[in-house]
Amino acid sequence: MELREFIIKAKKITYASGAKPSKLPDGSDQFMYAESDYKYTDTYFGSKSFTGQELVWKDNKLIWAMNYYGSGQSSEEFMQFLKKALSHIQEEKPFRGPSYFKDKDFEYFDESQGDLELFSGKEIIKLIGKDFFTLFYHGGIIK
Repeated sequence: MELREFIIKAKKITYASGAKPSKLPDGSDQFMYAESDYKYTDTYFGSKSFTGQELVWKDNKLIWAMNYYGSGQSSEEFMQFLKKALSHIQEEKPFRGPSYFKDKDFEYFDESQGDLELFSGKEIIKLIGKDFFTLFYHGGIIK
């Protein structure tokens, strides 16, 4: 299994699937997925405004990371929309969701630069054409 393939699978199986995170002693929430010689964690603090990081290890060595910060409004309908958008992760840019996704009154936009080696991006969600939520992210390969 390649890194790209593992990241996509891990993201779909964890948050995007609607799975429940584990509560850690430091107050953070965490998703974890492991397969073969890879391990993925997504650990975050907060809900309406939040920060977090996704990490991937191979053979118990950290090889990839992504940090993110998001802020905006929230609702159960929004959370369901976000999970649906993130489940459409793109193979060529496996960071967040697709470049564009629409469902009912919500629209998802993602702009990113780079590749798995080094990347950054911005995610915007609009509700009936107005900004509702924004997230910034960046990361890359750890050597």
